[in-house]
Amino acid sequence: NQVLWQDPDLNFTMDQDSTIVFTTQIVNSGGALKAYTVSGLPSWMTTPTTSGTIGPNSTQNITFTIPAGTSIGDFNADIALTTDFGYDEIMHVNLKVNGIAPNWNFDPSQFAYSMNIFGVMKIDGVIATNTDNQIAAFVNDTLCGKANLAYVSAYDRYEVFLTVYSNKITGDSIKFNLYDATTGLTF
Repeated sequence: NQVLWQDPDLNFTMDQDSTIVFTTQIVNSGGALKAYTVSGLPSWMTTPTTSGTIGPNSTQNITFTIPAGTSIGDFNADIALTTDFGYDEIMHVNLKVNGIAPNWNFDPSQFAYSMNIFGVMKIDGVIATNTDNQIAAFVNDTLCGKANLAYVSAYDRYEVFLTVYSNKITGDSIKFNLYDATTGLTF
């Protein structure tokens, strides 16, 4: 086939409230004018150009849009480029959409003491496996610790290693918040 996608494999990561607009090219390395169609678009991607013609020995830009508000999760699509050759050229598009994680930033140097906590995260009784999940520790609404879930290959499990800081040796009551990256919810 002399009419191909210039980039047959594309990978994108976006936040749920952002938009991705990308341009890729169709390449005609042959000596004849060719009619083409673009098909197989998923519901989360659009393009204004679904058919046309491409001149011999030339390229043509095709622009795609992934809009804000796309659901959180991992998606993939195989976009077909069809000509009279009788064989579809496929462009694989992989997309990861992240929720808006909480802004849990703090300065550990503002604390005199610390302790370490390790364990697993369970959400509705199910052990979490998304390394984008976060846990935060609060004392009197003051953020004093944050960690992401991590995969520990030696034990083949997902664990969290959280350091909690304080200015008191004892007596703090700690409240935990958990961000579930799979749903974008904070518990």
